[in-house]
Amino acid sequence: MSLQAIPGYEPAGYGQYGDDTPPAAADPAAAPPAQAVPSQTPPFVMPAPTAVTPLPIPPVPTTDPSAQTRAGVAIVIAGAGVGAGALLGGLWGAGSGLLFSGALLNAWRARTLWSSPVPTDRSEAIKTTVMSVVGIAAGGYLGYRAHQSKKDE
Repeated sequence: MSLQAIPGYEPAGYGQYGDDTPPAAADPAAAPPAQAVPSQTPPFVMPAPTAVTPLPIPPVPTTDPSAQTRAGVAIVIAGAGVGAGALLGGLWGAGSGLLFSGALLNAWRARTLWSSPVPTDRSEAIKTTVMSVVGIAAGGYLGYRAHQSKKDE
C-alpha cells in the first residue's frame, strides 16, 4: 500500500534540512470534513553534510625528562632486585627482592620530598615513608620464608 492511497495524505516536501512544512489548505471553510487518518511518519531523510571539520591537534606531551629517567632507573633496580632474590632464594626470594627494591625507591623518593618547602610534598613524603617501612617489613618476611625454604631443602 502506498502513502498516496491514504485519503487526505499530502506529501510533505523535505528540503535540505528536513524542515519544510506541508502546504496549507486554500480555504479552510471549503475544506472537506476531517477524516481519521492513520498516523504515519515519513521516512527519516539524512541532512547533507555541510563541511568537514578537522580533528583537534593533541597537545604536546609535557612529561619531565627527569621523571622518565627516574622511571627507567626504577625498572632497572626492580629487575635487579627480583633477579638477585630469585638467584638467592627462589620464588620467595624474588618477591623479597621486588619488595626491598620498591622500598628502596620509596625511601629515596621520601628523602627528596622531605626537603621540599611545599606542604603537600611533605604530606606525600609521610605516605611514601610509611609505604617504604611496609615494603621493608613485607620484604623481610618473604626473605625469611626464602631462607626457611632453602634451609628445609
